[in-house]
Amino acid sequence: MSRKNRLKGERAGQSGPTGTGGPVRPEGGEAGKWTHLLGRRGVVAAIIFLLLVGIYHANGGFLYGNDAKPNVYLPVTLLMRGHLSFDPNDFPFMYFWATPEGDKIALETFDSWNEKVPDQPYTYGQLRASGRLWFYSWKYYVVRTEREAPGGVPIFVNTFGPGAGLTALPLFTALHLAYGGDLGSHMAAMWYGGKFLAAILVAGSAVFVFLTARAFTTTGPSVLIAAAYALGTGVWPVSSQTLWQHGPNDFFLAMGTFFLLGAGADWRRAAWCGLAYSAAVACRPTSVLVAVAAGVYLAVVCAVRRRPVVLLAYVVAAAPVAVALVVYNTYYFGSPFEFGQAVAGQGVAMEKTGSPQLWQTPIWLGAAGLMFSPSRGLLVFSPFMVFALAGLVVLWTQRRYAPLWPVTLATLVLLAVAFMWFDWWGGWCYGPRPIVDTMPFFTLLLIPVIDWIWRRKAALAVFAVLLAWSVFVQGLGAFAYDMLGWNKKPMIEVQIAGRDKPVIVNSLEEYQKLLATAPVRGAKEISEDIDDAAHRHRLWSLGDNQIAYYIRNYHKAREMRSRMIEMWVSEPWR
Repeated sequence: MSRKNRLKGERAGQSGPTGTGGPVRPEGGEAGKWTHLLGRRGVVAAIIFLLLVGIYHANGGFLYGNDAKPNVYLPVTLLMRGHLSFDPNDFPFMYFWATPEGDKIALETFDSWNEKVPDQPYTYGQLRASGRLWFYSWKYYVVRTEREAPGGVPIFVNTFGPGAGLTALPLFTALHLAYGGDLGSHMAAMWYGGKFLAAILVAGSAVFVFLTARAFTTTGPSVLIAAAYALGTGVWPVSSQTLWQHGPNDFFLAMGTFFLLGAGADWRRAAWCGLAYSAAVACRPTSVLVAVAAGVYLAVVCAVRRRPVVLLAYVVAAAPVAVALVVYNTYYFGSPFEFGQAVAGQGVAMEKTGSPQLWQTPIWLGAAGLMFSPSRGLLVFSPFMVFALAGLVVLWTQRRYAPLWPVTLATLVLLAVAFMWFDWWGGWCYGPRPIVDTMPFFTLLLIPVIDWIWRRKAALAVFAVLLAWSVFVQGLGAFAYDMLGWNKKPMIEVQIAGRDKPVIVNSLEEYQKLLATAPVRGAKEISEDIDDAAHRHRLWSLGDNQIAYYIRNYHKAREMRSRMIEMWVSEPWR
């Protein structure tokens, strides 16, 4: 290539996916230079990472929730007990207990036994020794396995699998040592440590999104794509705020996709890709769709180029995590293809819908809900994604984007799975949490159209307005979302003389106004839980939508969030 053409290509941003900065084809011969990430590109990536870690911690707290609880406690039980299961003796708050007289109680700690049942003449130790105290049920976030401890005691493990919790093991080991080998007694360190790790992982995923975009375009548009992902999607208020499955999964998916670029020409990139995608599967089982799609793609590329070593590297690197996960599932559930989330999900599905079927939602309903509903729709919470939908069309018409084809196909299947899941709305959550794991892929769909947007003032202005709204909405959730607030909105049901139907008011202030103007006969507190079928219509309400609720009740929600965080780190049963 002549110097003139080379400079022209560099100005056009035709950088390869290898991080070399030159006009390298997506599967080009210079892929072996992928490790050279220093220089301007590395500096930009470092700045993105540090800024995002700071932004993710700017709200001063973490997002509490039971879904994260087993992930936070898994490294603790591994460090303190040497196993991956949750013993009722160590974690009583994960279970429901019954006394010898048949009274059902929830124990926080066994030290609280006398406070919980002050009239009982027994101590916990006496009851346990005689076998007269037993748990009759357990929380949904632990699942009973086919294994039993000596004495017939059933063994329970994390409903959400071992991956997310094990990512915290290095950090929690350091904390465990810092607290004298007793991390389990320092819940603030555990929960804030989990938040810190989640923030780091999501910031790291944004770096990989930037580097992937930089493989196809220049620095400015690539930074814009990374910022849109990191601040304009649910990874900010959800994935980065506590140790869900989402943060680690987002990180490994974004990492694997970056290394997928150029993997057909470099066995080292293929190996890193396989390792990352297999780690994602350990965090969230549905990520196997991405791993399989990438494997098929590499198999085709290797067949065409006659480079079987690339596919071999991908499989060998993925094998250790895959084998460990197969052993885990087989040991605890009796099958390599049985996952705790599917086992526990049947009971939750029965409770919420009356049917144990996991994929029972009509796909059109789930799609409409997770894309357009006022309180769960992706295009409501992140409307800039309309440009990503346009990018999807362009991506499949140009050969240079071929390395992104497999993850795009996998994304479509992942969306279909989420659309058909029994609670497509994701229970108590903020925005479209059920599809937050697809956000790295969704945002990468901007790559084919980002240069077109960047060069046109009108298009860039529209994109900026939509992105600004998206960032505002996600920031609102990061600072104000308080779990109960909108999802289980407190109401007051008021009986008025002369009316057959009660009047529902939203606040104490409204109730006091009603008292001054109407003959009130009685009132009682109620709540509108979106998990209850009777109140699920709220997911579609324009007037009673989640975003408007947190705008109107921002300070109240912030105060509630702070109080709940204080209780969460002092009372493990919360």
